[in-house]
Amino acid sequence: MEIKVTDYHQNKGIYSFTIKENKINGITGPDRLELIEILKLKLNKKGKITINKKDLSETDINNLKRNIGIINKYLDSRLNAYKVYECMYQEMRRKRMVLKDPKRKMIDSLKIVGLDISCLTRSVKDLSTSEKKLFQLSIALMSNPEVIIINEFLNNLDLKNEKRLMVLLEKMVEQYNKTIIIVSSNPNILYEYTSHIIITKANEVLIEGNTEEVYQNVELLKNNSIQIPEKVEWTYIAKKEKKAKIDYHKDVRDMIKDIYKHV
Repeated sequence: MEIKVTDYHQNKGIYSFTIKENKINGITGPDRLELIEILKLKLNKKGKITINKKDLSETDINNLKRNIGIINKYLDSRLNAYKVYECMYQEMRRKRMVLKDPKRKMIDSLKIVGLDISCLTRSVKDLSTSEKKLFQLSIALMSNPEVIIINEFLNNLDLKNEKRLMVLLEKMVEQYNKTIIIVSSNPNILYEYTSHIIITKANEVLIEGNTEEVYQNVELLKNNSIQIPEKVEWTYIAKKEKKAKIDYHKDVRDMIKDIYKHV
């Protein structure tokens, strides 16, 4: 699902940006939470939202909202009082899902994210940090949304579990044609995993485009107090201070080879 927002008024800002279909998109910057609100698809007389190049109308909203799953930074603490299957039933009711075999849907959702079906009868409070993250993802997948928004979702995870979750999200894009949106204040995560990025500043979109190309605008980003990914920072310093003729790389091994060869 491609989402195109044009001159949309949200609080004090006016925003125009595009969420690329079947890609991992990134959103960062001081106003990143405002963009999440816009992506909840609330109609606004000042501005326009188009879905797959079709104008969003009032009659479209309910159906489209079911196609968007939002995963917040933390699991709602109120869910700690329930077992996993009870939370999943609640989500089915909330999304008004009518299913012949609800238990099969729950099992399939857990399997997709790599959780054992034994989790169904476990208390949410007893899940580990990484299990809770996977559980959040499984709940979001129950309604089979086309778009999944993850808000600071990778925080507090070690590198192993971060990569494990990202492999799952990349699989969603490649095998199931999902559109992923990572909303994060961490430039390293965004640089590593996204292909399209939107950076906000001062109630508008400062810059948008291919992630690698956007982060090469180091002077622009620094002048606007936008954090730079470490890999970009290292390369920028080598280019500026050492006058090295090297390229920006996502793969740290390629970067080290380039620096070793030219610096």
